[in-house]
Formats: sequence, C-alpha cells, structure tokens
Amino acid sequence: MNSLSSIELFGVPVESAEPDALISFLRSSDRRMWIVTANPEILVHAQKHPEYARTLRAADMRLADGFGIVLAGLLYGKRIRRLPGADLAEALIAWAAEDGLTVGMIGGGKGIAARAFLKLVEQYPRLKGFVASGGIVNENGDGDEDHARNIDILSMNRPDILLVAFGHPKQERWIERHRTMFTSAKIIVGVGGTFDYWAGTSRAPSWMRRSGLEWLYRLYREPKRWKRIATAVIVFPILAIADRLRMLQSLDH
Repeated sequence: MNSLSSIELFGVPVESAEPDALISFLRSSDRRMWIVTANPEILVHAQKHPEYARTLRAADMRLADGFGIVLAGLLYGKRIRRLPGADLAEALIAWAAEDGLTVGMIGGGKGIAARAFLKLVEQYPRLKGFVASGGIVNENGDGDEDHARNIDILSMNRPDILLVAFGHPKQERWIERHRTMFTSAKIIVGVGGTFDYWAGTSRAPSWMRRSGLEWLYRLYREPKRWKRIATAVIVFPILAIADRLRMLQSLDH
C-alpha cells in the first residue's frame, strides 16, 4: 500500500493512508494485520511510558487518527491524512458484510457491544458476528475469569476481523498479549469508543470532524473529559514541537 506520508513522533512511526486504498490493500493482502489508530492521547501516553511506545511499534500499522497529527506533520514538511478509528471500523464492517466475513467485538461498557452490533445489523443485514463484553481488564491488558471465558468463546467462533474496545492503553496491551489466540483474524484493531457511537452516542457533526473541532463537541457533551481533551489539544502540540526542535538541534551537532 502506498502511504501518502509518514512521520515518527516520540519514537513511534505513524502512517497516513487513504481509506479506500487501505481497505483494498487489506483485502488483497495475505498478512494478518494488527492496526493501531494512533491519536494524540495515545502518542502522549507513549511519550511518557516507553514500554507502551514499544507496544505500539510492535503493531503492523499505526494510522494517524487526529487533527493534531496532521498539524504535527507540517513541522516535518509532510502531508498527513488522518483516518479516525471510528471511520476505519465502519469501513471494516462494510467490507465484512459485503464479503461474508465474521466480525468479533470485545470490550465497551456493559451491554454496549451487544447494542452496537444490533444497530450494525440493522444497517448491514448480511453482517455476521459475535460479541463479548470483555469482563474486567486491567491496565496491563490482563482480565478476570469472566474475561478469560469470553476470550475462549470469541476465539472459538473464529472471527475474521476483531474489534477491541477497551480504550488506550488497555486495548493495545491486550492485543499484544492475546492476538496469537485469534489465528483466524485477518485484522485486529483497537477502536476505543467506537462501540458507543454505534450503540447510539451522538458523534460530532461532519463539518466539525473535518475541521478538527471534534474535541470541542466532546467537551460540550462530556465536560468531565476535559483532562483528556487538554492532553490532545494542548499537551500533544507542545510535546510535538519540543520533539521536533530536539531533532533539529541534534542535526546541527
């Protein structure tokens, strides 16, 4: 697949891809792919936690998810195209419904994954899939006994595409630990809060998403998320600029 461009932020490579070209590539590839949708919050966490950065580097692909990464690309003179995780997940669902692939969904709040799947089936009647609530998962991606049973059930149903919604950093660590159990899965993706959108939580209007203002909509709808939003819109740009300046200084010496 030909990327538009790629950059490295805080030691983590981030790729840029056009959605249709990406799906075409995934369809034709024989490789099993673990895809990270790398947003500013994820990259800030990686900057602060080297072991998490190592986990991200272990993925097969890290796609730019967030307007802040587009702006960070300008620091490197590169054109970055972002692909929000929710949009990637929707494209994977459409592909699965069209080609008769089986989708596995794990994570989300209580009952969210099941509601999300029912909504998806209304939109994609041919969609096949299985849902697991996930049980309790800790920061390292380990779970309780209910979680272990859910994993066994999900793996026995042999999903072709596995969507994991524990939020970062849990979902990336979970995928790194458990992906070998899902030998049937051609694609594994951490999708954050995507199940909530599918289950009925409203998403920002398309014009706000296109202009990079989705964070403002989230702040309005969920003011308690202000710390996470500040990480994406304030902390990330500061760290990205500092990272670029350090790189330029090292080139001068």
